[in-house]
Amino acid sequence: MERAAIFCDLAKLEVEFRKLGVHIDYLGLREYLGEGRIVVETFVYFPINPYTPERKNKFAAFLQHNGFIVRGKIGTPRPGRRWTCNCNVEMAVDVLNYIRDGRIDIVVIGSGSGDIVPVCEEVRRRGVRCEVASTGECADEEVISAASSFIDLGAVIRQQLGQIIRNGSEDANPIAPEPEAAQPDSL
Repeated sequence: MERAAIFCDLAKLEVEFRKLGVHIDYLGLREYLGEGRIVVETFVYFPINPYTPERKNKFAAFLQHNGFIVRGKIGTPRPGRRWTCNCNVEMAVDVLNYIRDGRIDIVVIGSGSGDIVPVCEEVRRRGVRCEVASTGECADEEVISAASSFIDLGAVIRQQLGQIIRNGSEDANPIAPEPEAAQPDSL
């Protein structure tokens, strides 16, 4: 069985899922992306608001308790209590370290940002499969082309939401939110 490591950019994925009117179930997402593979590690990168750094402590603890490696980064303050933060460098370092050590056969990157194109290209150059998981609506065309394959999470979500609505099912599923979180326009 192939060994995979998953690297998720929380900020990018949350923006993408929010556009679909759903919340991310990180345990379900890990299960879905790791299906049929041995998941060696799952990394989650998230920005931390420099004005309220304690705000995501409970969420980080929840992820750590469930086996995720959490990489938080305090954002840079901007005028007007605004801030910015990007975790692409941290993700790139972890991905390249993992493939250098030969611990994995597949890298799954949860982000549709064009900033990760060089990472995808380097992963593939070193003979490791690179999959990008994002929504087709938000993923940069260059990153889709740079990856070995693209997992359209938006299509998966819409399909699962459609099944829930058609079946009236209350069963939990890997990615989709509770049915009431869906917005009819996103189907």
